[in-house]
Amino acid sequence: MNKNRPLVSVLIGTYNRAKLLPRCLNSILQQTHKNLEIIVVDDHSQDETPVVLKKYQQKYPQKIRYLVNQKNRGISFNSNKAFQLAKGDYLALCGDDDQWFNKHKLNKQLAIFKKNPQIGLVGTWWYEIKNKKIWRHHQPVLPKNLKAKILRGNGLIGGSTALVSRQAWEQVNGFDSQMPKGTDSDLFRRIIFANFQVGIVPEYCVKMYVGGHPRMTSVNSFKSLKKSFSAHLRTIIKFNIWFLRYPQALFRRLIILLGQTYQVLISYGQNPTKARN
Repeated sequence: MNKNRPLVSVLIGTYNRAKLLPRCLNSILQQTHKNLEIIVVDDHSQDETPVVLKKYQQKYPQKIRYLVNQKNRGISFNSNKAFQLAKGDYLALCGDDDQWFNKHKLNKQLAIFKKNPQIGLVGTWWYEIKNKKIWRHHQPVLPKNLKAKILRGNGLIGGSTALVSRQAWEQVNGFDSQMPKGTDSDLFRRIIFANFQVGIVPEYCVKMYVGGHPRMTSVNSFKSLKKSFSAHLRTIIKFNIWFLRYPQALFRRLIILLGQTYQVLISYGQNPTKARN
């Protein structure tokens, strides 16, 4: 490991994002930290995504590698598959439709890692973009009780902001392939409960895009609600001892589920066919 210029592996799973993927890739390639590799797993796209990836790989043969799944496998599988090829000292996550608009993002995060070897995960502030406008500002601050906070949910580390040390990733064995939803938050939670510390760059570095493009599963649907129930249940089982210690975290999760159930019922009343899918 070169402590001054560590290799960063950027892991990306993509599916039918031929028009959006270039924005993501270009923003990564524009980082001032140049010792990086980009590993993309195409999750059996049916659009021009393979063509886009081939062009980028030909243009940046030393920077970009990609694989193509023979069937759709999901984000956890794709991230773990990308990691198998990764050589980096640090692993960065980025959604295929998101953007690192601050070109110093990686350098700022690596500086935090350099100051404290106990840190396993570093995020940044981020924007949520909806209909081409800033919809939400996220300025997370490290809480006094990090474990209690992450049990209640996330809101601390945005998926596309995360930079993870290889040591932390390997200790928790990467993504949980059985987690149906909230896979990145589950990864961060397990890193925190493995007693790694967390850092946050107090600057906006990432734009995370919501809405405006098709989703495989509608948010307001029974299918999505079933995934939420399964994900919350799996989390409660994993951290059952800690939920006994922090019952307010369990209560918070139940409130979230009730809210999601209400939204699905409203959606069903308005459009029964859409809500089922």
